[in-house]
Order: sequence, then structure tokens, then C-alpha cells
Amino acid sequence: MTRVPPISTLDRSSAASVCIRDSLCSGVAIPWTMPVVLSGFLATGWQGAVLQLLLLILGVFIYMPFIKMMDKQYLADEAKAADSKDDDDIDFDDLSFDDL
Repeated sequence: MTRVPPISTLDRSSAASVCIRDSLCSGVAIPWTMPVVLSGFLATGWQGAVLQLLLLILGVFIYMPFIKMMDKQYLADEAKAADSKDDDDIDFDDLSFDDL
């Protein structure tokens, strides 16, 4: 009777062997705090660094319209607040101590 290891063990070992056999990765464990382009370079070489740089640039261009829209809203709110008179200001001429 042959023992078959669990599928998760097969997946990890086969993925690791294919990765190292085909020189897709260096086998180095990269910490998650490593900066973006440097981690790609250490893990897969210059191809990984270029891929991470391209994905970073793509992400900036995807988010840019939403950031600009939010900035316009903030500028409009700021202009509206500057134009309106603040009723919370205390005028010293309106103070009266007659009621004390």
C-alpha cells in the first residue's frame, strides 16, 4: 500500500521544485517589509523588479482620477467655508454684563 501525501504538501513541494528548476525564483525568503522594486529584484532578478515597477506605475495611474476628484471636492469645501461668515465668532461689542 502506497502512502500519498496531502495535496497541500504536493502543491508546495511541486511549486517550489518547478520554481527552482526553471530558475524562476532564487529560493530566498523575502520579508514582507522589503521595498517594492528591491523585493522583486531579490526574488526573481531584474524581471521581477521591472514587473513591480510597471505595476506600481499602473496603480498610480488607476488611482489618480479619484485622488484628483477628492482634491477638487476638498478645495470646493474649503472655498465655501472661507466665503461663508462664521457665526461662531464672538463680537466684544455684543457682550453685556447687565444680566449678571
